[in-house]
Amino acid sequence: MPAALRKIDETKSMFFPALVKMLTEVEEDMDTWAASTDDKEVGLNDPYNTAVNAINRLSVDLGDKTTIAICSNLIHDCIQQSEWQKR
Repeated sequence: MPAALRKIDETKSMFFPALVKMLTEVEEDMDTWAASTDDKEVGLNDPYNTAVNAINRLSVDLGDKTTIAICSNLIHDCIQQSEWQKR
């Protein structure tokens, strides 16, 4: 029900920001990161891939125009951050 999703304010104010936060969750310890594997089956349920899949599904339902309107401020805020994980 894309029309109903567009009307819900929480989609803009809470859900998309939560997904963006999930995208920025990365392993900060370089030794742990270096020891991790890149097996595709292992990483399917991590926060990053979950957020990417959710954003993809939501953007298809909401449409490009609505998705860009919601995400443009989030992208601008991320670019302004001093932390490399959020840029």
